[in-house]
Amino acid sequence: MTKAKRTSFLNDEQLKEFNARYCITGLHQQTGVLDTGALRGFIRSPFSPLIYTSATQVSTQSGFAGPEISGTRKGIILGSMFIDAMTEEEQWQDLLAGKKVSPIMFPQIVPSSILGFVNKELSVYGPMTCISPSPQADGAGIILRQAADWLEDGLADIVLILLCDVPSLRAKQWAREAAHPDNPTRELAGGIVSWVMESEEHAAGRGAANVCTVQELYDQLQPESGVGMARQFWT
Repeated sequence: MTKAKRTSFLNDEQLKEFNARYCITGLHQQTGVLDTGALRGFIRSPFSPLIYTSATQVSTQSGFAGPEISGTRKGIILGSMFIDAMTEEEQWQDLLAGKKVSPIMFPQIVPSSILGFVNKELSVYGPMTCISPSPQADGAGIILRQAADWLEDGLADIVLILLCDVPSLRAKQWAREAAHPDNPTRELAGGIVSWVMESEEHAAGRGAANVCTVQELYDQLQPESGVGMARQFWT
């Protein structure tokens, strides 16, 4: 069976324009889900603790949560191929064991719940969304375009972006089916990549440094054809 070829969402001209217009003022990356602290209200899965920990770290690095931008319109985008499939697995196990399922174990509510929690902690006043692209889609490109649209339309002055996936059974099975011929035993390690994006003018106005260009970030996030949103998640 021939796998669908994955194509880039942003072309060279768009990336060149993005480099000139936008700054990446914070960047945090973690491959794997080890050493993730507990987060009250989010149990039996590292998905939400990963998001909270990374959001906090990149916000401190970039000044996203600093007093100098208090009241600024901030947006948050969460990107994930499989969302919190580990909570889904735990729910299935409870159901098969005849246990009563707690409302906090409903996987459908996890993305909005953790984004709401992060919004409150970081005093976010602006839009938030969760995007789950198909395996063959250019998830990183789609999300960068969404952040740029918010900045251009004046819906946000600064945007926190998080790409997160955890190694659920469903994700691992898909990884095996989508394995590259050069590495047929590759596994999904899971992890998170987070960054803060804002216009060059906004960054300059608050004295924030550019840690990398949009092009450099986009190139780093590109996986091989048909293998998810961020190549750092694969081993």
